[in-house]
Amino acid sequence: MNKEICITVVTICYNSEKYIEETILSVINQSYSNFEYIVIDGGSTDGTIGIIKKFESNIDSWISEKDNGISDAFNKGISLSHGEWIIFINSGDKFASDSVLEIVYPQLVENKTSDIICGKIDLYRSDGSKIKSYGGVYNRKQFEIENTVPHQAIFHSKDYFLKYGLFDENYKYAMDYELMLRKNNIHIYFIDTVISIMLAGGKSQSNLRSVCIEFFTAKEKWLKKHKIMLYFEYWYSISKYYVSSIKNNIK
Repeated sequence: MNKEICITVVTICYNSEKYIEETILSVINQSYSNFEYIVIDGGSTDGTIGIIKKFESNIDSWISEKDNGISDAFNKGISLSHGEWIIFINSGDKFASDSVLEIVYPQLVENKTSDIICGKIDLYRSDGSKIKSYGGVYNRKQFEIENTVPHQAIFHSKDYFLKYGLFDENYKYAMDYELMLRKNNIHIYFIDTVISIMLAGGKSQSNLRSVCIEFFTAKEKWLKKHKIMLYFEYWYSISKYYVSSIKNNIK
């Protein structure tokens, strides 16, 4: 790692011995070397710690201790970071290729005044079959209805956290959405590149109602919308997800 750190990659995990090694390898094998790698473990009791120690020489900083959920773990990673940009590649996810950071780095430099630089993700089933690619040019009106910015493809400006605060620990699922709603004129620059691969069936995908309630709460807090519209969007999101799930299963 060079002295002038530009990118911080944070991985959070808990009892992830099945997936953590693949995630770590996707980070440490990046062809671009000017980044730091931080791993935040929630006090795993399986073989996760042993795998982290196996790659300890490639990890700049790691801790293992109980936390208060995903937002707390994210915030621990931010507090340890030195990079101008931060991306979260959590256990079970991985970079789409070994050249992702090398491809993205020039865009981070050229668009350094952006709050967020975001690409696309590929969503896969556990059997290795691809479901779809997700992500596109940011549209505020659509974003206020549903989260169109995939968290696993976001490079967060460190300055944004300094100005608008860390992740709200009251949110267990929609913490990334709530964070982006805080600034009305948030500047999100889109890169037409697949940043990461995400495994379907994660915590948020298996707790749809709780996720939608948190999205409702975040919108009610930051957007000037009538509650009737918020309820409409709540049921719209649930219906859209179930229709999408049925189509994916048929395919």
